[in-house]
Amino acid sequence: MKNTAIIALCLGLAALVAGCVHPVLPVSTKPSGKKLVAALSPGLTGQSFKALSAKERGAALAAEYKALEYARAGETVRWGTEGQGAWGTVVPRSPYQVGSLNCRQYSHNFTIQGLPQTVYGSACRNPDGSWVLL
Repeated sequence: MKNTAIIALCLGLAALVAGCVHPVLPVSTKPSGKKLVAALSPGLTGQSFKALSAKERGAALAAEYKALEYARAGETVRWGTEGQGAWGTVVPRSPYQVGSLNCRQYSHNFTIQGLPQTVYGSACRNPDGSWVLL
């Protein structure tokens, strides 16, 4: 009888602890191409984004995606060539969760036509691997 009570207690505690575990989505899955980056468009808001060439926009959005998906908090992801056309850096902050979604804040420092600018944003990762701006 005593063994049965101990087993029942252990099973009850295990069930209680298992209920406290919150599954976390994996930080990274293999990206499925340009659509994952396109979901961030326009990462740079307003006129700044419109001033970029298509190639520069692609590089800026790819840097945002790389920073959100793969970079450690505080790690700098660069795009473009400093001093040549438009260029910039994206720095992600620590991941956090909103419901079941992994989210991150980030800063995007960039220079367009010699004018330095900074944009701050937040994005959450969809189950398909794309990121959507908040």
